Amino acid sequence: MKFSDLYHFANTQLDGDAVPLTELKTRIEAFHGSVGKVEFWPVELDRTKALGHVKYERDRSSPYDDAFTIVSIRFDKTLTRCWRRFVCCKELMHVFDTNPEKVDTRGKFFRLMKELETPPLFGDQSPMYASEVRAQWMAVLCLVPERLRSKYKMGLNSGSLDEYSVALKLKIPLVHVKAISGEYYDIALQRLLSDPDI
Repeated sequence: MKFSDLYHFANTQLDGDAVPLTELKTRIEAFHGSVGKVEFWPVELDRTKALGHVKYERDRSSPYDDAFTIVSIRFDKTLTRCWRRFVCCKELMHVFDTNPEKVDTRGKFFRLMKELETPPLFGDQSPMYASEVRAQWMAVLCLVPERLRSKYKMGLNSGSLDEYSVALKLKIPLVHVKAISGEYYDIALQRLLSDPDI
């Protein structure tokens, strides 16, 4: 499964005013390579460092079956519903990471933490940092696909709809409403849907 498949599923096969995160999770479990299970865990995190993270584990249901990946997503248990949905969706998007983008060693983890504290210029970003930015856009696109964006974009841009009420309807953090009404949404959508690596 590619990211474009998941996006098209959210855009064309789901109904309602908000994309259910459980539907995205179930779709990835059913169709994304070796991912056999996705788990969400509320934990205590230092919110100044991260609101959530993903850890991959290998398991098998019997000694005779092939091993599969468990995607264990941990999120800060004090997050609001909208933030929890967004953080879990963003971490879920890391299933599309390539090997250089995966934070799977101690060295990669510490480099990413440094980059998150002091963002590097474009040419100096590690693959892990670039993946963080991409995962945020992927989460925005999956939680607010074009079918939902088109309902609110004109009203947001004209001022006839307020950002807070749109955030509540879509069940996303208020800070991400500007992303769905802005011009970069179309650029991000086109780039991410046409990227052969994800």
